[in-house]
Amino acid sequence: MKREGWSVVRLSDVAGQRTEKTVSVKADPRPYIALEHLAQGSPILLGWSAAGRAGSAKTIFRDGDVLFGKLRPYLRKAAPAPFDGLCSTDILALFTRESLDPGYLSQLAQWRPLQRHAVATSSGTKMPRTSWAQLGRFEFLLPSLPEQRAIAAVLSSVDDAIEKTRAVIDQVQIVKRGLMRELLTRGLPGHHTRFTKTEIGTIPACWQVSALGDVLEAIEAGWSPKCERRPAQLGEWGVLKVSSVSSGLFKQHENKALHKDCEPNFPLEVKRGDVLVARASGVLDLVGRSAFVHGTRPRLMLSDKTLRLRPKVSLVRSLFLNLVLEDPRVRERVLIRTTGSHMRNISQRALRGVPVPVPCLEEQERIEMFEALTIARLEREREFHAQLEVARAGLMTVLLTGKLRVEPDIDGK
Repeated sequence: MKREGWSVVRLSDVAGQRTEKTVSVKADPRPYIALEHLAQGSPILLGWSAAGRAGSAKTIFRDGDVLFGKLRPYLRKAAPAPFDGLCSTDILALFTRESLDPGYLSQLAQWRPLQRHAVATSSGTKMPRTSWAQLGRFEFLLPSLPEQRAIAAVLSSVDDAIEKTRAVIDQVQIVKRGLMRELLTRGLPGHHTRFTKTEIGTIPACWQVSALGDVLEAIEAGWSPKCERRPAQLGEWGVLKVSSVSSGLFKQHENKALHKDCEPNFPLEVKRGDVLVARASGVLDLVGRSAFVHGTRPRLMLSDKTLRLRPKVSLVRSLFLNLVLEDPRVRERVLIRTTGSHMRNISQRALRGVPVPVPCLEEQERIEMFEALTIARLEREREFHAQLEVARAGLMTVLLTGKLRVEPDIDGK
């Protein structure tokens, strides 16, 4: 529906593509932006590198251009350029003509209808790409320049709030890592005055250093039964997949249903309090991807790619053991015991010999509480961030279609 003062245009009517290319030399100091420097789903530039580090052909862009990722456009990568520089040829460098405000184009590039058009007009299967010839055909309603600037200002203020929330989340994660490092080496703040040097570093004198196998009832591997190509539903038996065990999180939907022709192996059922470790590290070169399972529905069996650790309840708490296994220093101790080159594997025997710190049970519980508090703060910030993202998407819909009008400044700026 046409709005008063708005006109229907094609993107190519009001914007253009920069086509000037160059090949930089090694000493080229100009900033270079690749796809990995564009945030997914946000108009944010994550960084850049020196042009001389990339030897391929590059596109020259100018300050104020909008950089739009044409490779895999479903990733929704687009951001305004804050300076002159060079970018990958997998990025479209778009400039505005007289009737289009650069800030408005930056917001338009994040709009779902334009991004859906980019996906629909891309070609290729494994490496789909859109093109300016296709993207430029996108039709939309264009307000006057003063109203464009007013709309862009409103959406930019929401972007700022989202970015500040993201920065808070990043900072809390940094604090969490630092806090856990301190708690797992120095113990509770102000709780200890005497420390001792051990094979795993300096720890409180009252703590013990034990081989992992000495604080466990058992380390068990699973099996590899036939599965169906769907997640297990309530009331069914499923098989625990490695992908469901990640950084202290347990992703139920990643697990597959046990095939109807297979009988469940009851002794291998995952129980509340089990600590799970992926025995193959994969391309991330990490070992000990652990998760504290608080209860599983449907019922899951251990797979052959995963180890189950059941701690001795008189020595170590399940969640504390999970935190220890997530510690990068413990991961490193596990890593040196792995075998293989590309797909490193950890055996049950090798894992049993990994040294770990063991405070008293009371201190373990209080360390868990510190971690729970930071997790709660993270969840609050992530929920607020998600709410802002939803609000932004809704605002874009009503503002960029003219359903909600914004009065421009009196001076038209």
